[in-house]
Amino acid sequence: MKKVEFDPSALTGAQKTWWDAWQAKADGATLAAIDAWEKGEEIKYKDAVWGELKEWLLDNVFHGKCAYCETLAPRFPGHAEHFRPKGRVDVRDPKTGKSVPVSVEWPNGKVATHPGYFWLAYHWKNLLPACQDCNSGRGKQNQFPLPGSKTPTLVPRLSGADAKRLAARARASVTFKERYYLDPDALDELETPQILNPYRDDPHQHLRFGEGGIVAEVDGSARGAESIRVYQLRDDKLRADRQRQQKKAELIFKSQLSAGILLGKPSEALAAAQKALAAFQDGTEEYSVAALDYIELVKKELGAAFQGGGK
Repeated sequence: MKKVEFDPSALTGAQKTWWDAWQAKADGATLAAIDAWEKGEEIKYKDAVWGELKEWLLDNVFHGKCAYCETLAPRFPGHAEHFRPKGRVDVRDPKTGKSVPVSVEWPNGKVATHPGYFWLAYHWKNLLPACQDCNSGRGKQNQFPLPGSKTPTLVPRLSGADAKRLAARARASVTFKERYYLDPDALDELETPQILNPYRDDPHQHLRFGEGGIVAEVDGSARGAESIRVYQLRDDKLRADRQRQQKKAELIFKSQLSAGILLGKPSEALAAAQKALAAFQDGTEEYSVAALDYIELVKKELGAAFQGGGK
């Protein structure tokens, strides 16, 4: 998993034109979803809206890769993954280890199964391209773990300091007085999700990859451990695929390093070897973070001389 730097407000030209048109469709679909829910009607989701964004994100932001495991899109049909589930929210039962629906208090006072974050179904910060293994099957599905006794938010009542602080990042309910549909940033502040989101988080603070494509949480990070579990990052096939890329990066790095030494330029060899890994550093290559973590191990094995540029 690699942190993604993306800001739609920085788009220009044809990309801005596309984005503005898509955002207008997303806004309309969001209002329709909220209106249906407040009337007690079935929400008729428009899959094509988030499907269009998924394709655009793959082409323009995520280098054609799954946002969670960095698998290339050609290897899976691809999903527009909702970070906060749109139709139901599950949590892990600590006794059985199984995912179960969570119940919350609705704005009308009844306690029932959480309906999902339907108002975020078309919010770009809640949509990421994800492979089938990360999003379906044994993967994330409707899971959204929160710390301790926290429960998923559903149109909370805001007053006083909270209203002043969060209302600017929320949409007021028409039906329920002083209730608000919070945006992803406001929700993150209240809920502190226990799984990593590459839009918001720096996964490298929580996850580290080692030899053989293995992955582990950093310094006992709970968010790292939960992300490994929820996204199935220890799947053995995925581990083997990461290992393949690690070996590819190692070959590139060592070849460039050796060439520099043979040319009698040891002081420049390390910098050239690092530059040769540009496609891993910018995230173009598959499993780029795992490969670069492994290169750090390779550099240590090669010795202190190369760490200092051959001086």
